[in-house]
Formats: sequence, C-alpha cells, structure tokens
Amino acid sequence: MIREFRHKPSGFSLIEIIAALLLISIVGGMLYTYFSSAFIESPKPLEKLQKSYDLHMIMENIAADYTLNYPEWQKRHPRWQKLTYYPADTLIRTDTNKRYIYKCRIAGKSGTLEPSGFSSGLALITDGTLTWEKKSALSDLRDKIVPVGPPAYDYAAPTPISNNYGNYILKENKFIKFIWKAADSVYKEEDIDIALGDTETILKVTITNDSGEILTNLFTNLN
Repeated sequence: MIREFRHKPSGFSLIEIIAALLLISIVGGMLYTYFSSAFIESPKPLEKLQKSYDLHMIMENIAADYTLNYPEWQKRHPRWQKLTYYPADTLIRTDTNKRYIYKCRIAGKSGTLEPSGFSSGLALITDGTLTWEKKSALSDLRDKIVPVGPPAYDYAAPTPISNNYGNYILKENKFIKFIWKAADSVYKEEDIDIALGDTETILKVTITNDSGEILTNLFTNLN
C-alpha cells in the first residue's frame, strides 16, 4: 500500500499573527509604563549632582578667599595719620590694634593723637572731626558675600546672589555666638548683641540652591 504525503503550508495563520501582535502590544505597554519614568527622568540625577557640586565649589571659593587672602588683610591698608583729611569709606590700620581696621564713617580731619579707642577695639570712634567704624576680616568677608542685608543678615526668604564666588541663594550671613544652656546641658546658637559687648568672632554663612541642598560654614578670626 502506497501512502501519499501531502505538504502542509508552513507559517502562521492570521489568528496566530493577530494573537502575537496583541501579546507584543500588551508586553510593550507594560515595559513602557515601567521604564518610561526612568528614561524621561534619567538626566535629573546628573543635573542634581552638578548643582550639588556647584554649591560646594561656591562655599570652597568663599573659604579659600578667607584662608588665603585675609591673614595679610590688615597690612594692605595704610596706617592712621594725624591731622589728615579722610574721605568717607577710607580704610586704615592702627599700630595699637592688629585685629581690626577702621572705616571712615563720617568724613573729616583726624586729631593730633591716635584715639585710645583703637587699642580697646571700640565699634565707633570719634577722631578730630571724623568718625571711624571698626571693621574686622570677618566683617569684610561678610560684606563681600553680600554688602546689604536684612537685620542681622538673616535671610528668611530665598535671596539670589551673584558675585565673584558664584551664583547661589543666601540664607544666613551673620555673626553668632554659642551660649551654654545649663537646663539643656548644651551650647545653643544666638545672634550676637554688640550692645552687650559681644564681638564679631564667628561668622555663620548658609547657602542653598534651587534643589533644596543647604551648606553651612562657620568662619572664625584668623588673627
């Protein structure tokens, strides 16, 4: 008995093709849903990292400026001279106090003797017909970070700053002190009060960026 073998056509039927396409579309949709946010947001971590790096570099720029340039800061200004006319904003140094310089607040002519207030570090000194205002390396640094600010240089609202240090948002740029609180057995931060005799020895600088990262540095007297 001879059997006949008939060749069956190879390939997929229309139903099988439709089923395969349907399965592919379902799986593709699931994959898109799963991976789409990762693809779309993939640049964000790099962008945030760049902003973090920029913020750290700005604080490093401020710290480097203070560390490298301010130890000799006082010597860069001329010595006080007797019977000399000084315009407003003139900066001078004294022989009796190496920690501060003085800025002419009210223009005038100096007296015949160097004021005793220089050696004692008074905040405001009358000298002949002019008035001197005490400045330290820290107060000069504060004014370089931003020359004008709210009371106590405390920035409750975001304050965009652009200067030689970079572009940043300033939150704090003020002098502080630490007071021992016996009840809590800790030192707590407070703003200084010049009227109480507090000195400008600790400058607190806090900066942030639009990503919400915050950096704080405390600067102390170099002299």
